[in-house]
Amino acid sequence: MPQRIPGLDGELLEGLYGSQNPSEILKFYTGVGTSAEMIAFSKSRPRASMRIVDVQSKRDNGIVVVIPTADSKSSLAREASRIFKPIDIILVESQGKYFNYARSMNFGIDSALRKDPEWIIISNDDVFEIDPIDSFVAELRQEKDSEMVMAAADTLGRYHHSMDSMVFANNLNPATMALDVLSWKSYFFQVIKVLHRFGVKFRADNLPPTQTRAPLVDSFFRGLASRSVCVERFCTFGDFGAFRSSLLRRFQFDEFFINGGEDRDLAIRLKLAKVAIKKSNFRLGSMVGKTLGSHIQRSLRDLLNCVLLDRKIREYFPELNDE
Repeated sequence: MPQRIPGLDGELLEGLYGSQNPSEILKFYTGVGTSAEMIAFSKSRPRASMRIVDVQSKRDNGIVVVIPTADSKSSLAREASRIFKPIDIILVESQGKYFNYARSMNFGIDSALRKDPEWIIISNDDVFEIDPIDSFVAELRQEKDSEMVMAAADTLGRYHHSMDSMVFANNLNPATMALDVLSWKSYFFQVIKVLHRFGVKFRADNLPPTQTRAPLVDSFFRGLASRSVCVERFCTFGDFGAFRSSLLRRFQFDEFFINGGEDRDLAIRLKLAKVAIKKSNFRLGSMVGKTLGSHIQRSLRDLLNCVLLDRKIREYFPELNDE
């Protein structure tokens, strides 16, 4: 059983978790003794102050887009508002260190549901236009059979949506170790110790193609992992997807996740519920991490989400626990 460092209260843990020093972030995982304590830490974090900035459209097309943002007046938020201008836009502004994507999204979804639209689109503010949103609106208005519509996936893995993904066994397989070295670099051994410390048995990641600094090498090892340790497959909508409002009355994001893992968790739940999903030809670009960053500090904080998602995967697929 992992032993918690004595004398570390919630405030001190928050300081470690939110630090810009990677070594202090790693110390956070010694400060919490069990995954249950980690969930308690996540649950006890103060809620950020959120407000809705409602950008009204002149068109009544039964579609609302929800976009979380750290600053509704930023260039990113303004550009996203321009891209989605033909439809109703709800910006969910949440500033400060307690920004939580899942909470912001649920807050915005609840506001959107009060408008009683047929479709709710979820997106990020760090997207860029490829195809005009009018074409996607027209497609949604004609859609009869699907409960969810994803955008087109990019053949080079540059867009952070509509991603074929896998649940894989977290073991010392050469493919997964190579991926971890590519991801964590000099922090590889510390990360492996954290995953082992909390008994993480299953993880989730994207299948190739995925845009990275070493795309060919990365894709090779992801493909190898998919053949050797993959136990389940699903499709992650990532930072863009259209949902029938009736679906979002049944499914929302788990707010225990902190800016990572929540989209994969929801995607797995939708698969288990056999939700009818369609992939569109509509293209939308993503700047991936422009809002919250994609630095090593964020990746180390994401270990918390790895631990939480492992617990949920074991609940979703109890048959895997015997393997």
